[in-house]
Amino acid sequence: MADALSVFYLGLRSAEADHSRSSALVDQLPFDPRERTTNKRHLDNLCQKKNTAEYEEELLKEADAEQGIQQTERFRRWARTKLP
Repeated sequence: MADALSVFYLGLRSAEADHSRSSALVDQLPFDPRERTTNKRHLDNLCQKKNTAEYEEELLKEADAEQGIQQTERFRRWARTKLP
């Protein structure tokens, strides 16, 4: 969804494995800064959970997974309101 927003509004997308570039592109979107910050926080938290799950030996707890699902849904719902 972050790629969809950045391609639609900026004509750019991140091809990097590090998702911080996608987050940086979300920062450039032409939306109210407070709205953008709130939703960027969802994306950043998701990326942090993904990195933990993928690259660290620590296993995510069920509560972390549930929180990730909620953040995914919030970011997706917001992004869909910004796309045609």
